[in-house]
Amino acid sequence: MKPYKIMFIVTEDWYFVSHRLSLAIAAREAGHEVIVASRMTDHMKVISNAGIHAIPLRHMKRSSLNIFNEIAALNELFMLFRREKPDLLHLVALKPVIYGSLASQILGSSCRVNALGGLGFIFSSKRIIARLLRPIFMAVFRFIFNAPSSRLILQNVDDKNLIIDKSGVDQKNVRLIRSAGVDLRQYTDIALPHGTPLVILASRMLWDKGIGEFVEVASRLKNKGAIARFVLVGDPDEENPSSVS
Repeated sequence: MKPYKIMFIVTEDWYFVSHRLSLAIAAREAGHEVIVASRMTDHMKVISNAGIHAIPLRHMKRSSLNIFNEIAALNELFMLFRREKPDLLHLVALKPVIYGSLASQILGSSCRVNALGGLGFIFSSKRIIARLLRPIFMAVFRFIFNAPSSRLILQNVDDKNLIIDKSGVDQKNVRLIRSAGVDLRQYTDIALPHGTPLVILASRMLWDKGIGEFVEVASRLKNKGAIARFVLVGDPDEENPSSVS
């Protein structure tokens, strides 16, 4: 098999390291040239040390709704693809998927793997702005995911049904892979501790992750005399509109 130039487009370098680095390393070890383009903060050295060429993106901001910034982000990817000429694009998360697909289709090049861990704020929020944007995104999905050179990876059945039934995406272009995976070598079994039971929700601190429901249930159980500690473990995500303060 001839070597390919594979380019990952991800919004954040830390997300690439936690969810796609092992996949990129496997592709490099198989003889392919691997590039990742992302907003680079403090994980660029980790990526480079893994033998992967890291390219900073200046305009890819998850929380931005500024039309001029979004046009700049799309143009940045367009110029990047024209310069690097990747054989395969692996687009991860909503903005990279949409902007990367549009830029790729304008150039008429590159096969695409689109990976959505979830459908995000636009599809989970009840805010007016999310409800207004939803039908627009549905139309865009139908356009980009029905391209012959495109495949879409989703992680749960609900998202798959929504994309196929509501967006009109051909189900032959959709794959269900339920997780990015966990390296079990990084974890060891330990005996359960004695004492007061500990109930943990480990997550980014987003209302969409069920933080409010966890707190409500903890309060109810405490009021009923439950003997347990309820703990939230995780950081807020200020780039996400549903971040908990």
